[in-house]
Amino acid sequence: MSYVSVAEAAVRLQIPVSVLREMCERKMIEGAVRFGRVWTLPENLCDAEMLQLHRKKLFGVA
Repeated sequence: MSYVSVAEAAVRLQIPVSVLREMCERKMIEGAVRFGRVWTLPENLCDAEMLQLHRKKLFGVA
């Protein structure tokens, strides 16, 4: 399994980096791993279906 940084995932998901980091802190994202001070996310999290899921979860938008 390959991982991407929170910054890269935020760009792909089109959500703010701070929101994605907060979701990682609150354990809202399955597979998020913290290495020291840096969060990484599974690369498959950044596909189009996950984008829709996260937008709905965060902003109530489909």
